[in-house]
Amino acid sequence: MWGDEMEALTMEYEQAAKNSGFSVVCGIDEAGRGPLCGPVCAAAVILPDDCVIEGLNDSKKLSEKKREQLFDVICSTAVSFGVGMATAKEIDEVNILQATFLAMRRAFAQLTTQPDLALIDGNQKPGLPCAEETIIKGDAKCMSIAAASILAKVTRDRYMRALDKQYPEKTAFADEQDGMTFVQFRDAAMQIGSGLKQYGLYKDPVVVLMDARHIPCLKAMMGVVYSGCFYIPLDPLSPAERLQVIFDQLQPKLVIYDEKAEKVK
Repeated sequence: MWGDEMEALTMEYEQAAKNSGFSVVCGIDEAGRGPLCGPVCAAAVILPDDCVIEGLNDSKKLSEKKREQLFDVICSTAVSFGVGMATAKEIDEVNILQATFLAMRRAFAQLTTQPDLALIDGNQKPGLPCAEETIIKGDAKCMSIAAASILAKVTRDRYMRALDKQYPEKTAFADEQDGMTFVQFRDAAMQIGSGLKQYGLYKDPVVVLMDARHIPCLKAMMGVVYSGCFYIPLDPLSPAERLQVIFDQLQPKLVIYDEKAEKVK
């Protein structure tokens, strides 16, 4: 096991499911809901009964080297596994939550053995053709979900590294229409950041309401970071009441928003 601070995961959830009458159980998790660019990736994994994989845990708790090591172990140990992605274009079209569900369904479809139960990280079900059970923080509790989290994370990281090599002159935040280089993007963000400092907003709460991949607001967000202000990203699809509570608590001095977020301003 890697690191004394992490408890070893067991097949407790999978075994409980089988004791309840299920015969084939898979774990499902995603990677890429938070990043500002690239696809969202999901994985589905079926592990054998009484499976033991030393060091298996939530991918976020492991180093890149350990995730890479475990990736190969999981692939060789699993009864079956599948990986699916939803592209940045699909995320823009259907929103990040629905795109995550799409990636999960694609990963599930890759399994060569049909599960009758899917254990899913989080609190929402993607709509799979089998029974579904959600587990909050499941990637730190359930072996199958932890295995899926590693496959999803490593697969997405490898994909993004390949893109970086393919387009070394582009910033990861730029789309085809914007076509900005990293230096251009950085300079634009620094210009915004200097303006924020000029207006006395140094280290004060700044709220950015933005479409997740909208370039002008990405520049504004990076400007906030460069200025040293406190940045709070908000999804423009969030309910107005929730936004109001956050605004009341933070009392931000500045709100930056794009036209897609104007409806919640």
